[in-house]
Amino acid sequence: MKRIFTFAFLFTIILFAVSTQAQITNLKVNGQSGSFVATQDVGVVWECDIPIGQSAEFEIWLHVGGGTFIDPSTDKNIFGTGTQTDGDVSGNNGPPDMDAAVNGRLTFSTNTIYLAPGSYTFKFKNSGVTTSISGTILPASAPAYTIAGKFTPGSGKGAKNILVRATVKNSNMMQSFGLTDASGNYVINIGSYAAGLTEKVSIQDNIEPYAALPQDTSVIMSQSWAGINFTAVNTDAKLVGYLKTESGAGIASTPVRCYARDNGDTKKEVYTDENGMYSFGFTTAELAANPIWQLEVNSQLAPAYVNPVSGSISLHSGDSLRVDLLAYTANSTITGKVYLDGKIPSGKNYTVVAQINDTAATWSQSNSSTGEFTIYVTDKLTNYTVSVWDLDEQYAADWNSINQWAAGATEIRLDVVTVAWSQQTSNTNNNLNQVVFPTSSIGYAVGNSGTILKTTNAGTSWNILSSGSTEDLRAVSFINEKTGWVGGTNGAIKKTTDGGASWVAENSGISYPINILQFTDANNGWAMDMDNFLRTTNGGATWAPVSLGILEATLSFHMLNSSTGYLCTNCNNIYKTTNGGTSWSLVGSTQGFYYTKIRFANELKGFILFYENSLGITTDGGVTWTTKQLDPSSCLTDIFVVDANTVYLVGKYNMIYKSSDGGMNWKQQFLNFKDNDSFNSVYFPDSQNGWAVGENGVIRHTASGGTVDVRDVAAGKAGTFVLSQNYPNPFNPATVIDYVVPQNAGATEHVSLKIFNMLGQEVAVLVNKDLGSGSYKASFNGAGLASGIYLYTLQVGGQGITKKMILMK
Repeated sequence: MKRIFTFAFLFTIILFAVSTQAQITNLKVNGQSGSFVATQDVGVVWECDIPIGQSAEFEIWLHVGGGTFIDPSTDKNIFGTGTQTDGDVSGNNGPPDMDAAVNGRLTFSTNTIYLAPGSYTFKFKNSGVTTSISGTILPASAPAYTIAGKFTPGSGKGAKNILVRATVKNSNMMQSFGLTDASGNYVINIGSYAAGLTEKVSIQDNIEPYAALPQDTSVIMSQSWAGINFTAVNTDAKLVGYLKTESGAGIASTPVRCYARDNGDTKKEVYTDENGMYSFGFTTAELAANPIWQLEVNSQLAPAYVNPVSGSISLHSGDSLRVDLLAYTANSTITGKVYLDGKIPSGKNYTVVAQINDTAATWSQSNSSTGEFTIYVTDKLTNYTVSVWDLDEQYAADWNSINQWAAGATEIRLDVVTVAWSQQTSNTNNNLNQVVFPTSSIGYAVGNSGTILKTTNAGTSWNILSSGSTEDLRAVSFINEKTGWVGGTNGAIKKTTDGGASWVAENSGISYPINILQFTDANNGWAMDMDNFLRTTNGGATWAPVSLGILEATLSFHMLNSSTGYLCTNCNNIYKTTNGGTSWSLVGSTQGFYYTKIRFANELKGFILFYENSLGITTDGGVTWTTKQLDPSSCLTDIFVVDANTVYLVGKYNMIYKSSDGGMNWKQQFLNFKDNDSFNSVYFPDSQNGWAVGENGVIRHTASGGTVDVRDVAAGKAGTFVLSQNYPNPFNPATVIDYVVPQNAGATEHVSLKIFNMLGQEVAVLVNKDLGSGSYKASFNGAGLASGIYLYTLQVGGQGITKKMILMK
């Protein structure tokens, strides 16, 4: 899931006025009234009296030419227009009121904001009545660090009075500023608060018609830095526009960000001028690397307005495009609660976001005592996805319970859970295809380009072993911590008897990839590709093909011991051996789109993983099978059976599932969405310790058997209606969607069921009418659409839920 906005400085931009008679008195900066003198290291400090419970708009102006008269054409409004509310300690709508009381007094102070030395005016307004105080900020006498450099302007432009900003990464309350002199030189003083942290240094001013290169520079504050230079370069394309309200008024001094659609780390940011205008310039090299861009307001406009976000903008050298951003007036709310591990969080608030892809985004903070949140939205936009963002790595959101909601929705429940699957460092970016642990602490993982990894401390560290080959290794089997085999492309099979220190090649006699490899003891082993089934009885010294006596391709097998095993074929048939694979007998069949893995817990209880993300379950040794459709849709890749009750599944897109009742019910194992891991293999040497490995060298480990779903669905309105997974899935070209409209005292509800592509574009409307309570079916035919992942959204009244489906042609 792609992030479509970022968080700017604490002074979020809000244009909000109160209606009662206003007055701001006793305004002081740095404890001084009338005028003030302060030093950088004191930071930003103010206080004033205001009618109880009301709000004040404020602006902080830097007078580049000195004096106290505000000239918007030359002076700099450092943070735009912000709002502070009496008693709002969380700062949902601007900086917090730091005395944390609704007492008619506003206070704010922090020593982590170093304004550039110079003349300033602090301007406060309440119901149209403005109070200001002017003064001087002096340089810090002994800053802990400095960042210095030079700005080289474009032809015909001056180098003086260009604002340069340093912001601590991921912390909007830690910012420092510098102003260039006539030669373009600048110095930013920084306090000890930044020790060891990363500062991002950039040109804040719009230098149209040029662009500043680099866009920003990151430095670690373990020392002072010099030579952090910026140069104005000619641009080959231009993107301009206005940030406006619905009435057409421009919104000034607001950060607007433009970022590459396929590379969120490539971004530009400027502030709107006094008319709400912004402008971006692009070089030919930038456009060649990133031809598609997106616009967003990089600050919170709610509750007065809902942040606008543009769609994809295609730019080419020589283009001059105008794209305006419309900030809708907020006239409604969406409310609910955030839960942590099933309980109201204590002393912790979360950022809750309501967004519509490529259209708008707005957010707020949950209350740290009650978990409650209120997000300001507009009823002119529909289908807000509400979710928890920017979680620490040890937490994850229940993404599969995230629904889409209309303005006015209430009692939404959002769950945050502690992640039990921690990230381990693999020291490789190669895809890992299988993992095994012969003991609870010693494990092996194999992957592409001959990759073999080993750990002797339960994954605290993984070491790369020399395999002596470049084949993609797809299978691994160890009978103890020393003796094991790996298999891969070109029929490669290799054996080690010294824990991977050395490997000896074995002759499989085939040239196709070994996809499955299993040994039950030092002598008996089996290997399989799509056309061949091999067996060894001497530890791999020789391999011989096994004739199954059937004209079917073997897709997967699993041996319970050296005698008994099961295999499945491309004809949906299940076979069993009781003599080590010498002969096989048909025991049953099941219906599935395509088998990928078969695993048995014992001679009666077994599982088959189907490609279309459903599961076959048998309790009579494969004679009869029950099909379990998994929810939500995901590309599942592997299954591991701990015992007849405990089973794990892994797949693409952060998917790990656990069943504790033999596969009848499944709980998602939550991972932090930022990683977006895709897994190929899962292994548990015991009931608590498990590892999942996959693409780009990802390794995840749990020491607690994984995280279970702690969400009590009955506690929230999201559980009062049902949207089932479509079937079949993947589909071509038709599929069916079941859904349930809940009882509502006999009344009807307006129901819509719509299909969207991954860009958020509506491609079909299946239902759009009033329906009574009951179960319904809807059919969808995707014959005219391209293969890929699509979303389908059910809305009943003000509630919504979205699931994924796969069209595969």
